[in-house]
This record gives sequence, structure tokens and C-alpha cells, in this order.
Amino acid sequence: MQITKEILIACGADPRFAARYVLPLNSHLPLHGINTPLRVAHLLAQLLHESDRFRASREYATGAAYEGRKDLGNVIAGDGVRFAGRGLIQITGRSNYAALSKSLSVDYLNNPAWMQRPDDAVRVSLWYWTSRNLNKW
Repeated sequence: MQITKEILIACGADPRFAARYVLPLNSHLPLHGINTPLRVAHLLAQLLHESDRFRASREYATGAAYEGRKDLGNVIAGDGVRFAGRGLIQITGRSNYAALSKSLSVDYLNNPAWMQRPDDAVRVSLWYWTSRNLNKW
């Protein structure tokens, strides 16, 4: 199934931002078994909701609310802001950044802003989706 800008807009994507995610989605969806209309619909609903219709690949809040959250691995002063939600699924916390860095062989721990680039925003979101086995739903 090929994703187009028109499909993303029909699903609710902001037309100003939809085109930047077409190529990354088409490149990465098959690698994660997101290959049926139902799976695509579920994923897009989640991505569009968490990214404010593709307007934000970093959460709007500063991340200060995550400061000291040991459940997120935020154990060093400044971790809350440094590891605020990024990607289209808004992945949060030092532990998640470390796990996806290891899995994808990209140093997001030292370069968290890279998760906001369109291809990375899709990759890290699909890592989250797959690592939580969300295709089964």
C-alpha cells in the first residue's frame, strides 16, 4: 500500500506538513509489517494524534514535567527537558532514547534533535510501535 500526500491529508494531516512524511512512511512501513489498510489506519491515527496532525515532531511542553521521572530513566538533572517527547509518537525519557539508539544504531542520546528530522521521526515512531507489538491490535 503506497501512502500519498493526498491520503495523509484525507486522514487529517495538516496539508503544510504532509508531504515531508510520504517518502519516510513508504520506505519504513513495509519493514515493520504495517502492510494492511487496517494497520496503516491504526498507525496513522496514532501518529496524527500525537504529532498534532504532523505539525510537531517535538512535544509542545518543555519536558520539565518529566524531570526526575525514574520510570522514564530520567536520573540526571536536565533529563526531563533533554529527553522530552520527540518523533511522531513523542517518545519520552532517557530509557526510551537509549533503547532506540541501541536498536537503530543512531546516537539519539547525544543528538536528541535528530529525532525531529522527518525520516528519523518516522523511524523512531515505528521502532516504538514495533517494540510494543502494536500490530497485533
